[in-house]
Amino acid sequence: ALFLPPAMSFKEKFYAAKRRTTQAVLQKLGKAQATPDDEYEERKARALALFTMLKDVSKHCQAYLDHTRALCFASAELGNDFQAFFKNGDARVVRVADQFQ
Repeated sequence: ALFLPPAMSFKEKFYAAKRRTTQAVLQKLGKAQATPDDEYEERKARALALFTMLKDVSKHCQAYLDHTRALCFASAELGNDFQAFFKNGDARVVRVADQFQ
């Protein structure tokens, strides 16, 4: 299970983004030394792990949909086969065969 920290308010998110942006600009200008941002690295690692898991879920959902679609087509074809097989039978058999379609 992933550890989710308490949700940050909009104000906290805004100030964190502002702080990170300011630090990045100062580093580019050579006015500040690079400082490790543990919170950012932790969030980035969790986001990448979540992205990987979501890609797997998406892939498996697509496979499920493809197989379900194939099952529906096979069921319809089976119904058509039964109907064609029993079409020339007596009236009771034809009524049952019509239910498969």
